[in-house]
Amino acid sequence: MYMVGGSLTGSVAPPFASDVLSLEISTGVWTNHTLATAASPVPRQACALAAVNIGSDVVLYLLGGRGESAATLDDFWAFSVSASSWYQFAASAWSAIPSRGAPVADHAMVAIDDGGTTKLVVIFDAELLSLDVYTIGSAYNAEDGSWALVPTTGTEPNRPDCRDNAGVVSWGSSLAVFGGHYQKFTTGDVATTNVLDVATWTWSALTTAGTPPSAKRSMMVAPLGGLSALGKRIMLVFAGNSGNTLVDELHSLHIDDASGTPTWYSVTPAGGSLPPPQELSLLGIDAAGAKAVIYGGSPSSSVVF
Repeated sequence: MYMVGGSLTGSVAPPFASDVLSLEISTGVWTNHTLATAASPVPRQACALAAVNIGSDVVLYLLGGRGESAATLDDFWAFSVSASSWYQFAASAWSAIPSRGAPVADHAMVAIDDGGTTKLVVIFDAELLSLDVYTIGSAYNAEDGSWALVPTTGTEPNRPDCRDNAGVVSWGSSLAVFGGHYQKFTTGDVATTNVLDVATWTWSALTTAGTPPSAKRSMMVAPLGGLSALGKRIMLVFAGNSGNTLVDELHSLHIDDASGTPTWYSVTPAGGSLPPPQELSLLGIDAAGAKAVIYGGSPSSSVVF
């Protein structure tokens, strides 16, 4: 599990962090990656981070966020874990996107597989008639990657409307968006789930069975690794902010449920207790899908569950 930036006080007020940290879930060991280069992103929160395997290296892509001056950022970086080095892409890499290359915060960015090509998809509080998509370059510090606006198919409610602080996960050639806070309307937090088929860039709204989470934003979401690798798309959703009340509910959405209908399950731990109500925390899943780890968030916490 990797993390970059974030608030050190559990609020929107600085100071913010700029460290690159990783947690080996199987051993519980944290690593603070010592930088081999002087240039690095400024401290920030509300940024988007996506991890991508390039050869034997793990590369962390970082986009935007909110700096300590309260200014929203538009810079785009890549961090090579093996080289412990940051690389800032040319200023035009993000800002050149027509009508979209603006500073951005409270957004999400995930890696997807588009016909064998790894791409980053950004989702934030703009209309999702098209998506900001970055095609990964040949190396973490190569300028041969490219941003583009990719049109999507589907009308509301199949296509999710503009929102921030939504939960977004990906499974190879598909991604799912859950919840978030609407910017366009006054309905506030929502509990809808939409899936994007990357092969056709088509949105669909999921009609689900079971007991869904409450409408909320700023929750933790993660794809369940081991089962997802077997073609079973499962999303874990924990905690979040529901109508300005922090919650500690834990749910799993089985998109490919055996019943044939995407189904929500409320999860009760077999032992111990759930972590306290919180938002804006990190949720990591080990490769086997056997262990989940929660760290940080608001209220401020450095406890690992």
